[in-house]
Order: sequence, then C-alpha cells, then structure tokens
Amino acid sequence: MTRRTDFATLRCYLASPGNQLQAHMAERGAATALASWFGIEIEFREVRLWGHATEGPCIVPGRNAVLLSLAGALAQAQGHGSVVIGCNADDQADYPDCRPGFLRAMQEALGSVVRAPLIGMTKREVARYARDLGVPVEATWSCYQPRDGGPCGVCAACRLRDDALTTP
Repeated sequence: MTRRTDFATLRCYLASPGNQLQAHMAERGAATALASWFGIEIEFREVRLWGHATEGPCIVPGRNAVLLSLAGALAQAQGHGSVVIGCNADDQADYPDCRPGFLRAMQEALGSVVRAPLIGMTKREVARYARDLGVPVEATWSCYQPRDGGPCGVCAACRLRDDALTTP
C-alpha cells in the first residue's frame, strides 16, 4: 500500500501496529507522513517488478500475486496470521488479481488469511467509509504518474480518486 485512500482506510480499519507497505519512490515521503499521523512505524521493502507501459501507467500483470506472496512469507516469518489488501469492487473488472476467487486461491497457497475488507465497496463507498473513520483523505493520493513529488491530477488513478472523493 501507499499514501493512498485505501491504505489510510485499511489502517483505520485494522487499528493495529506493524503494517508492511509497498511504496513507489515518489510515495515514500507520503507514506511516512501517513504512518506518522497514525502513530505507527513504517518499514519499506524494495521490490522491483517489471511491466509494460502503453498509454498511461506501467501495468504489472499479477502484481498482487507477487506482493501477496512476499507479504505472506514476511507475515509468517514474523508470526502474523494474516495479510491485508485494499482491493475494492471497482478494481475487479480490470484486474483479475483483485477478485475474490483470486484472493481465496492466494489464501490457500500462502497458508495465511488474506483479508480484503474493502472488496465489496466501490471507490465512492471506500471514500465515504474513510471519512467516517476520520481518515485524512486530503493527505492521500493515487497516481500512476507522479510529478514533482505529488499526484499529476490527470491520469486514470487521479481521475477515479477525485470522482470518488467529490461524488456523494
């Protein structure tokens, strides 16, 4: 997770210390700021994934399979029984690794519980839930093409986030 609304929402949902986060280089400072806001320590693990760029973001097929595998191994090594992912209902159409069947298969393969508490919510519902939990949504961003250390405001992720946060 990153300094994204889904991370912040999950953090409030979990209300427990010790999260492991993935972070794009431009998001490390943002993730650190959110962790500070939540009063938790943050630990970064560098994971280099490959992908292909068409127009827009770099797409990494099976990214969640790789990240859940790493998170599951780390969780088991540290004695934790579960990992948490921020997939939501809107992600499922475009990303097969955000679907319930995939997450069930990963849970079986990992031997750890894979929790996806937002999977039944749309991005708009996640945004409402975030506000209800007191998440500082103004401090979050979701961007595929960050510029000058912040969101670009024009990529698909930025547009979807803005729509979710501004539509009642």
